[in-house]
This record gives sequence, C-alpha cells and structure tokens, in this order.
Amino acid sequence: MTWQLDQRNKVGFIWYDTTYCFCPTDADLTRSWGAATRPEYPLQRLIAGDWTTPATNRLLFDVRGQLYRSESNRIPWDGLNPKTIVPVQEQATGMRFRAGDTYRTQFQTVDHWAGSVSYVSGSHAFKAGVNDKFGGAQFIDYDL
Repeated sequence: MTWQLDQRNKVGFIWYDTTYCFCPTDADLTRSWGAATRPEYPLQRLIAGDWTTPATNRLLFDVRGQLYRSESNRIPWDGLNPKTIVPVQEQATGMRFRAGDTYRTQFQTVDHWAGSVSYVSGSHAFKAGVNDKFGGAQFIDYDL
C-alpha cells in the first residue's frame, strides 16, 4: 500500500503473513507415513516499508527497509512420543517405519535496510547511498 502523505512525502508499506504445511512429503515404497518427515512452516512473515521525499527541487531522499521472519520445521507426527518410540528399518526390504531418523526446528531472520540521497545540478546528477543486509538462523537438530 502506498500513501502520498503530502505534496512532498510518499510512504509505502506491506505486511505479508502465511503458513505452509507439506504433509507428508517423502512417504514412498521404502518409507512409511510415520517415518516420513513432516515439514511445517508455521511462520513466514515479510514486513517492508519505504519513504521518499524531495527536500528541494534538486535533492531527493529515499529510505527503505525489510524484515523477514520464518520458521522451517521437520517435526514428528502427532502421536509419536520421543521417549518411547524408535525408528526401525527392515533389513530385508529396506522399509523404514515407526519414526523418522532426525528432526529439526529452525528459526531465521533477514533484515535489509537501504537509503540514498540524490542531487541533480541541471546537466549532472550525483547519487550516494547505503545498503545493509543481515540475518541469522537458529537450528536445532534432534532425533527421537
């Protein structure tokens, strides 16, 4: 969404939330439904904004930023008790059942900030700016 606040100031904003579940994704001839992973994405959030203003007829300021938060999990199916069930692989057929090998939870962030100033002197133009992107991930790997 974009707003023209006044004759000189324009701002834009977006907020996007979604969730995903691809359940089950890897059950096949050698892996039962219980041994398949359960990928869930309970948080996928993007927040972005920008501001633009011409300070004078020769000077323009532009600032923008973005925040991204997400979770990407491979978790046990409901009913699997981590304290009492172990994964099993049938040696003759290779069939895996009862539980998956490993599971994980992951939370990640990505932040992006940028800004610039432009100056036009008639036949010449000058633009300078900064741009910074940073983030991180917390990854927890576990098995039953």
